[in-house]
Amino acid sequence: MIKALACLYRYGPLVVLIPLMLQHYAVAGMLILFFSIWNAYGYKKKWRHIYCAYQSMSHQQMTPCYIDWDNVKKREVIGISVTEAFLGIMMIFICFL
Repeated sequence: MIKALACLYRYGPLVVLIPLMLQHYAVAGMLILFFSIWNAYGYKKKWRHIYCAYQSMSHQQMTPCYIDWDNVKKREVIGISVTEAFLGIMMIFICFL
């Protein structure tokens, strides 16, 4: 179940956002902003599916039963979250221009 949730976390936004960006740019920006907050909050709360998603991004086997948060770099999580938040805010801003 955790592995499926990690795959949904990793690939789900692409499936939803690509068609949405073609029609509703501001809504897509809000979803990206929400996703960045979810990413940072999930890392802070140490959710297992977030850990497994980062393992998958690093091309490692997902181990939901054995979690070592020291393997996930904090700067990587913060960098991804800030980049996503910036992208979401810029999409919303561009929509209102």
